Amino acid sequence: MAKSVGWTALRAALSRRIEEEFPGLEGWEEGLMLGVCEKDFLNYVCVEKGFGGPGEAYAYVEGLAEEKPAEFASILGDWFDLWAAKWRQRVWVAPRGAREEGPSVLEELPAAREARRLALALLIRRGEVCFTDALASAAVRGALARIASRMGVGAARRVAESDPQMLAAEVERAVKEIASRRGPLVLVKPW
Repeated sequence: MAKSVGWTALRAALSRRIEEEFPGLEGWEEGLMLGVCEKDFLNYVCVEKGFGGPGEAYAYVEGLAEEKPAEFASILGDWFDLWAAKWRQRVWVAPRGAREEGPSVLEELPAAREARRLALALLIRRGEVCFTDALASAAVRGALARIASRMGVGAARRVAESDPQMLAAEVERAVKEIASRRGPLVLVKPW
């Protein structure tokens, strides 16, 4: 599928802002930031406009960039200023060779995917607009780990599937903890 004018406008605008705001980046850093920034912006639009998924946000952004470029530039500019501040506050670039952790078995449950959508919305509403996917996954991972530490993994699986309110409450607690922390929350490793 070919990218349209709006998508090109979004990539170009974000790339330009990243270059201005973070001069002297290596190629891999700029590419990583651009990819994260695009996803974060679409997540933000999804939450702010009440869209059901990134496809709707993409269509909205595409239309806005083509039909109302000044409004597009204003919304993107205001959002990017907050995003850049959060990047500086929340992201730490690790030295080469740092260890990586994979997703847990519990994170693959359908209830966990729904909890991740909740975490995403809660994070954005609390002003966490940078690395939203990673922070939402961390909130769900933390909530599931808290349940598993109290009940065991098997019981945590059953609770996550049968009591979504309990999982949602734990996710809300995890998001509150994440949003209240100061300093880096995301570790970025060079490849």
